[in-house]
Amino acid sequence: MANGAPKRAAKKVSPLTDNPDEAAWDPSDSGDVSVPFLIEAAIREGIYAYDLETTGLSPRKHRIEGVAFYVPNDKAPDRKPVRAWFPFVDGTMDHATGGEITSVRSAMNQRRTMDQLRELWSIPGIIAIRHNGGFDDGFLFAASGCESPIVVKNLIADSMLADYLSDERRKRYGLKIRVEQVFGHKMTTYDEAAGKQGVFAFALKKPLGAYAVDDTMWTYRLWKWAMDSMRKQDPPREHKGSDWKSPYFDDGLPGVFSDLEKIFWNVEMKVQRVLMEMEIQGCLIDWEWLVQVEQRLESEKLAIMEEIQKLAGWAPNLRSPKQVSDFLYKPKEEGGLGLSTDNLDDTYNETADSYSTADKAIAHFGKKEPVVKLLLDYRSKEVISRSFSQKLIVIAQDEGRVHARFRQTGTKIGRLSCADPVNLMNQPREKNLIRKSFCARLPNDTDSDSSKLIMLDADYSQMELRMAAHLSQEKGMLEVFRNTAGCKNGKDGDGVAGGPCDRYMHFKCFADGCGKIGIPKTEHGIASCGSCNSPKVEHQKRCRHVDLHQRTAEDVNVKRDPLAKNSNFGLLYEMGALKFAIYCDLYDDAGHPRVDYARELIEKWHEAYPGIKPWHKTVIAKLIKNHLVAYNLMRRRRRLDDDYRLSDHRAGRQAIQFEVSGSCQEIIKLAMIRIYDERNRRVSSTGPAESKLWEQFRFLIQVHDELVLQGREELREEMMSIIKTYMEGAAKNLSVPFLVDVRSGVNWEAAH
Repeated sequence: MANGAPKRAAKKVSPLTDNPDEAAWDPSDSGDVSVPFLIEAAIREGIYAYDLETTGLSPRKHRIEGVAFYVPNDKAPDRKPVRAWFPFVDGTMDHATGGEITSVRSAMNQRRTMDQLRELWSIPGIIAIRHNGGFDDGFLFAASGCESPIVVKNLIADSMLADYLSDERRKRYGLKIRVEQVFGHKMTTYDEAAGKQGVFAFALKKPLGAYAVDDTMWTYRLWKWAMDSMRKQDPPREHKGSDWKSPYFDDGLPGVFSDLEKIFWNVEMKVQRVLMEMEIQGCLIDWEWLVQVEQRLESEKLAIMEEIQKLAGWAPNLRSPKQVSDFLYKPKEEGGLGLSTDNLDDTYNETADSYSTADKAIAHFGKKEPVVKLLLDYRSKEVISRSFSQKLIVIAQDEGRVHARFRQTGTKIGRLSCADPVNLMNQPREKNLIRKSFCARLPNDTDSDSSKLIMLDADYSQMELRMAAHLSQEKGMLEVFRNTAGCKNGKDGDGVAGGPCDRYMHFKCFADGCGKIGIPKTEHGIASCGSCNSPKVEHQKRCRHVDLHQRTAEDVNVKRDPLAKNSNFGLLYEMGALKFAIYCDLYDDAGHPRVDYARELIEKWHEAYPGIKPWHKTVIAKLIKNHLVAYNLMRRRRRLDDDYRLSDHRAGRQAIQFEVSGSCQEIIKLAMIRIYDERNRRVSSTGPAESKLWEQFRFLIQVHDELVLQGREELREEMMSIIKTYMEGAAKNLSVPFLVDVRSGVNWEAAH
């Protein structure tokens, strides 16, 4: 240049991060937007994003500070995007730290403003995008500040779930993390905006409205990127017989769409509404019962510790892995039990100088060492106490109900997860102590209205085994699961549904080398085998034609409980001999896993079900062909390239499990959606009195292949029929029926 000044490099403009329209935006502009103007813009574009700023995470305890909106200008590029901020406070103050975020406009009347915005949220034809939308919708429903809840009736979309479907391998799907990873843009955090965090945080301080609208803008852009990403990895194709059309992409025709798109709109977004209801509804907890449970557990744990002290001479701190390791493995002359560490070399912690004391590592010792059995029993009670009863007592005394939070992005196979405040997916089943505390009404409740509430529990019968039978077309499995009409004398379809046949109304001898089935000899009321005289006879109450576990027990020559069951569930997923021996607790007297015996059982099992191995090979071949991407029945994807780099065998097992378990999870989600829709149809189509009854038919809990709901005693039979019809109907067009058992009771245990 003439003045000798160095020439500045031209700024590289990205349409997603440095849009001139965005850079020129003045945060105060959002204060000029009225609700009618916002609605007009959203209708014109057919899409918008919104975000709530709240004082906390619970809609039952916290309030909404304001709501932000962003309407893009994709259809009207001559206009600027619309940003709107409707605050209900003048500023946000964190009294603990003194941090404050000011607003860009004066506080508005929350009730009046939210009632005006209800019109926008009630338009069914436009897309409303949120990030982790169940959170926002929960606050709109339970903490809107209006007389009646706000239910978003738009076509809801979620940038977090779209991002998850585009790549399920990530551990975190937070908006700010993903925006930085995808776009290279570092968003301002809430703490930074409040001037509470970082050396130069005061320089980042911005008005609450600017912070909130920034979130909505990036929510829209991340969602758009994720939807495009889905189409790149799963291009739209023609689906014959389908008239469904993507509500976002307008370049396709009815029946032409990406499978991931359809899962996003028709499964994930719809089940999100059901989960929001579950979280808001919560489940009543009988805390007085739990107090009794806790007292009983403490008493039993104390007795166990005294017994350990009596048998071993001393009792370690059972919460200290080092003390427990010394207690178990040190020689007896040093005060330990002297248990063998032959198979624990890979668990040795050199820093702590200790071996694994995990339940799986020491469970087999319990057969010979009473002290180990006592230790395991103590741990079981400790888990119930610390992880469930103590937490639930505190929650129930405070709120009366536990509001579990269900996550759609917590697993790689699409299964729902739950960790807050307790992990219902991993609850202890011992004596069903915890289940009994989840109730429809408290035992002493005499209120004429609430006393009519009941719980309904619906559980798929052997769901994953049925799915495996369909996928593998294994003839033995198909014979069992298709035989819903029972059998008689070994012939199909002549007996009571699911019942035994005549030739299995006998006993089987479990003495070594015998195995005879027949009528036992009875002398002085004691039954014995008619062939070898052994008393090891058991009544065969189920027929091999209708009971897969019984079939396995006979063909593999093992006991039905638990080894036949363990074989069916373990070997379905190509479990190896060593892992199978540990999984089934097959150890010799010296504490070594019986690998050779496990290998023998595996071979017998595959001989009994010869269609499984070829199916395993087919799944693995498809995985390789599809560039290490596995698919379930609905074409949800699971990328296994990372697993394959660690172990090709591991990747193969994961592909098999995903095809089975992942397909089952789709069925459960579809069932939840259809039951929810049918309930809503009844609410809207019946008279006022009946409609109020149907409104109380609500989801409470989902655990693996089990649904727990609540409803009125007056509607018991209709509700049970709806649940059974839609759960079994969600698995239509498969090779075997998916049977569902529905029961009712005053609490979860009684209904299960």
